[in-house]
Amino acid sequence: MNSDGNSVANSKSLLYKNLINIFLYIKTMPKPKAYTDKQIIAALEKNGGFVTYAAAAMGCHYTTITKRVEKSAVIKEALESITEKKLDFVESALMKRIKAGDLGAICFFLKCKGKKRDYVERQEITGADGKDLTIEVVSFKTIKKKGRNERHKDL
Repeated sequence: MNSDGNSVANSKSLLYKNLINIFLYIKTMPKPKAYTDKQIIAALEKNGGFVTYAAAAMGCHYTTITKRVEKSAVIKEALESITEKKLDFVESALMKRIKAGDLGAICFFLKCKGKKRDYVERQEITGADGKDLTIEVVSFKTIKKKGRNERHKDL
């Protein structure tokens, strides 16, 4: 065998040894811990519904919890409940600031909840009687083909 044949054989041998080592490493790795719905919900409640904090408290990656939330209706419902409680808490704090006369809190509330009464920063433009706005797009070639007087006749 020439030197090229030996190097190919050595490469294959090294590859097989590496594959066996990888297989043995994977086989000896500890299996991920199985968490119950109850454990995940408790961690979420303790950490205010913040998935990354709950995962850190449990000693797992946050994707472990997010995947379980997707799969388990019980966990998903619990997380939604925790989120609703946080919103209630924040809204009550906002209402306290409004009652205290905090202009920033008042403006924020009106921008979010007073849209039907036109407390908005942006205007929505519609066509006549609230119908869709129609915009005609004309190419430059079309404009160039028309005479100067015809182009300005609608103005």
